[in-house]
Amino acid sequence: NLGSLAAQRGDLDRAIRLWQTAFDRDPATVEAGINLAIALGQQSKQAEARGVLQRVQRFDPSSTLARRLLLTFEKAPGSGVPQHKRGSPSSR
Repeated sequence: NLGSLAAQRGDLDRAIRLWQTAFDRDPATVEAGINLAIALGQQSKQAEARGVLQRVQRFDPSSTLARRLLLTFEKAPGSGVPQHKRGSPSSR
């Protein structure tokens, strides 16, 4: 998707805008929400990332990735993005 392409090119701000737009249009788009949260975490915006992940969980309570990321952000609010997600956002 376009957000992933922007992230791969190093344009995280554009990727965030694209994922935010996709997620706002269809909050059931789990992939956009997960990618958005990871990218926000990379920009040290943990509170925003947690909010996105909470929305993902409301629309898809079975998303184990959203649940794991949310727990990680809650346990380490000042640490940025989880270590296993550093680099490029998820393509899941």
